[in-house]
Amino acid sequence: MNNTITDISTRGIVAATSSILLRGNNLSNIRGDYAIYAPLAEFICTNNVLKNIYGSGIRTETRWGVVTNNIIENLGLDNPNAVGIHVYSATPEEMTHAGPAESKVIFKNRIKNGTQNKRMKHGILEDGIKNVIYGNTIEGFSDKAILSKGKETFVQNNYIEK
Repeated sequence: MNNTITDISTRGIVAATSSILLRGNNLSNIRGDYAIYAPLAEFICTNNVLKNIYGSGIRTETRWGVVTNNIIENLGLDNPNAVGIHVYSATPEEMTHAGPAESKVIFKNRIKNGTQNKRMKHGILEDGIKNVIYGNTIEGFSDKAILSKGKETFVQNNYIEK
């Protein structure tokens, strides 16, 4: 909690255990593929600020979790396929943990790309089961603000501005 991480060439934070809370962290100038990467269950990510991210913002996998009240600005500086928040289900070949990205709540995050020439591909990309994507603000994307490829996912009341 409450870490400042800046100017590194790898992922900013890797949540390598289950049942983890990431709150109040400031990350900037992160050159890894994700600023925050959480491959295990029961992940809570709240009130973090991510700015000037060269890859994607937050990636969460497996079951149960909340990603809320985060500010993600200026991402994809080196990656036109960057995503603000990625709710990812591993393929069977990748499966090092149990189950798909399920029962995640992606709520009230602000995802914005202010740089005109570098737009993230998607604000939120989700391919899990029974997730909730609600009340997020997404600005500055090149493809879709929210791409939900999952099953039974609830997407509603998100503010979107291309």
